[in-house]
Amino acid sequence: MTKYFSWNPVHDQIFDGEYNDQTLTTEDRVDDYSIYTFNKVNSNFSMSALGNTTLNLNVNKDAVNVKNHIYWSSNVYGKVINIITGRLWCNGSYGGKKYNAVIESYRPNYLSFNISSIFLMRNYNNILFQNVYMNANSSGSLLITGNNNVVFSGDGGDINIYDNFSYQINYSNRIHIENVNFNINIKGDSHIGFELNASIIEFFSYDKDGNRGIKLNNISYGNIYSPRISLNDAKIYINDNAILRFSTDNLVVTSGGRFTISSNGQMNASGLVNNSLGFSGSDLSSYPKGLFSFNAPNGAINGFFTFDGWTTGKELSDLFMYELISVNGNTDETYLRSVLNFEDANSGLKISMNNN
Repeated sequence: MTKYFSWNPVHDQIFDGEYNDQTLTTEDRVDDYSIYTFNKVNSNFSMSALGNTTLNLNVNKDAVNVKNHIYWSSNVYGKVINIITGRLWCNGSYGGKKYNAVIESYRPNYLSFNISSIFLMRNYNNILFQNVYMNANSSGSLLITGNNNVVFSGDGGDINIYDNFSYQINYSNRIHIENVNFNINIKGDSHIGFELNASIIEFFSYDKDGNRGIKLNNISYGNIYSPRISLNDAKIYINDNAILRFSTDNLVVTSGGRFTISSNGQMNASGLVNNSLGFSGSDLSSYPKGLFSFNAPNGAINGFFTFDGWTTGKELSDLFMYELISVNGNTDETYLRSVLNFEDANSGLKISMNNN
């Protein structure tokens, strides 16, 4: 006999192995009143279903004036959303109209989001993660797709990605990440790894002198691609044996923006419409010094940058002229030519350290 799950906005709940596949809409009733939003306020939710058992959260077709399809929040310490086993699919549209989703913690550590299985959010107007600590691990996956705006914001929220996890935010109009630290530590055989894909991607307001930012560690594999990408006091680190493929036709960078390679990290930069990485305008003097940086405090490292479509001619001259390359913060051309190798590789310009 099928056991039916009834969403409750204020009680701790567990969707476990007693439930089969189920679809809930905000037409469903809780305690004799209709709910037009899947609220979960100051309470916990855990999903530990069997196998690929799926819980769908769908839109009420009559909820024409409802702003948020999902609103999960906490203003008390230690509340959690756990997706342990099974699949949670959140569908944010009905009849061509897209609704919003808000997952927020009033202070860091008030709400944590732990995913070790499958979590899908699709077809929303706006999605906001505010001050949320997220831990994504095991062989699970997060897919946020087909949305207008996806925003990660906060005063210290961290996104930690481990093991074989696949983390994708794609086919959206805009991705905005502000003061949220991404620690990507994929160790297994994830074929997708970490992916951001939108019409506009914005990284904002990381600490200018610290080391918060987007960090790819271990053997993580990352893809970030968009026609326009902004780094506003934002840093991207490619550490250990990680690989980043970064593609845009319009890169906008303010002071403090930087790509840093250490150890055996690799970064490939390219364009989308054109083969080559594109900058915003022709005045490279406005870009911060040391934009492409090697971190090698203990001597030469094996990591390298490759720039599709660039050569050791004009493009390398521009990098020197505007001091866009650095090793341990040093942008002097004479020094850089003594410690770096520059070669015309098959796809373009390769810059690595001189290990001789």
